[in-house]
Amino acid sequence: MATVLVTGGAGFIGSHLTESLLQDGYKVVVVDNLSSGSSAHISNQLNFAQMELTDKQLGEVFSHNEISYVYHLAAQTNVPQSVSFPVKDTMSNVLGTVNLLDNCLAFKVKKFIYLSGGAALYGETPERSATETDQLAPISPLGLSKAVAEKYIEWAARTAELDYTILRCSNIYGPRQDPYREVGVVASFCNFLLHERAPTIYGDGSQMRDFLYIDDLCVAMKQALVEGRHEIVNIGSGTSHRIIDILEKLQEITGFSGDVFYRPARSGEVIEFKMNIEKASRVLKWRPGTSLESGLQQTVDYYRTAAQAGPDF
Repeated sequence: MATVLVTGGAGFIGSHLTESLLQDGYKVVVVDNLSSGSSAHISNQLNFAQMELTDKQLGEVFSHNEISYVYHLAAQTNVPQSVSFPVKDTMSNVLGTVNLLDNCLAFKVKKFIYLSGGAALYGETPERSATETDQLAPISPLGLSKAVAEKYIEWAARTAELDYTILRCSNIYGPRQDPYREVGVVASFCNFLLHERAPTIYGDGSQMRDFLYIDDLCVAMKQALVEGRHEIVNIGSGTSHRIIDILEKLQEITGFSGDVFYRPARSGEVIEFKMNIEKASRVLKWRPGTSLESGLQQTVDYYRTAAQAGPDF
């Protein structure tokens, strides 16, 4: 089987993807700086290199492994941090991507699959669902960096015979998600509710988001290995829910009936976001298969077991 490189493979999404690829018989190489990922998520069946994507040594990973496909998942994904530290955001999301692409071209990688943004990239979508042909309107450095990275991928494809599929993803949730990061609102709520602590909502909770279970994303990412030549495709559930409604569903599952803290909305946060996923059905032959209720239940079950290990996950 072919060798696949996964950047960010020790993280929430990356670890699920690498497990699935290994089960399918692929040889897997992971590059991760472990700033948010965990070494506990790295299988002894794969090759692992701990480094920044901007490191010159990245070329050695390619020279020592005959890499056919690259999944680029490593990124700075926290909106408030991108607002506070835009230079760091650019280093990770833009310059890291450029260095990775440079090596892909030098070592003749067949296909590059990039996990891009959703709400941060499209901006507000109050009247209609965002489609792949919409003009991008990011309101944070995170969204800007994702948009620039996409343009570099398109440039690389024009420069050499590099195929690509860009996946613009909605809010992904499920087991192993870090409960302390801004993007992991479901994991954060689970952490508070299962430890019987009041969860925090920024703003009034009316923010609309598209939530997709991790297993469905992994299926879409694997479909992108063989489908979607030079394509940009939205990946999500196709349905949006208010943050407050997600919390209420989790309260029902966990049995929590305590207080909820409200804090001011954060800078750079999109209020209303809806995503159209019809192209994914046509191009990737993919549709989500996990209902929100089932996904939330599986997620709570995972964190309930984790909560038994101590006060924090």
